[in-house]
Amino acid sequence: MRLHSSSDAAVAGHAAEGVMHALAELMDNAANFSPPTAEVHVYVEEVPAGVIIAVEDSGLVMSDVQLRRAEAAVSAENQDLAGLSGTRLGLAVVGRLARKHGLTVSFRPRRAVAPAPC
Repeated sequence: MRLHSSSDAAVAGHAAEGVMHALAELMDNAANFSPPTAEVHVYVEEVPAGVIIAVEDSGLVMSDVQLRRAEAAVSAENQDLAGLSGTRLGLAVVGRLARKHGLTVSFRPRRAVAPAPC
């Protein structure tokens, strides 16, 4: 993991454990779906509405359907966690923590990088 930060913001004590747990789930997901030698980058930036934390991996590119499923997993209300496992469980936990602590979680496709001309 490589951290890129332009923020000195802090998390309120009552929310620290939940925010750390949500970030840990998202970073674990990024690391697990990236090649072993690839870095996961975490960007932290202050904006007028708060702080944006972006986790960028080099893993498998998610299709539109997979992106919608991930969004649904983090936004589902009252989802039964007992029948879930792996990434689906992790994203459902992230969703619950996000609702509890007023976080917004979204997914976006990785930008394609064109090779540099020789």
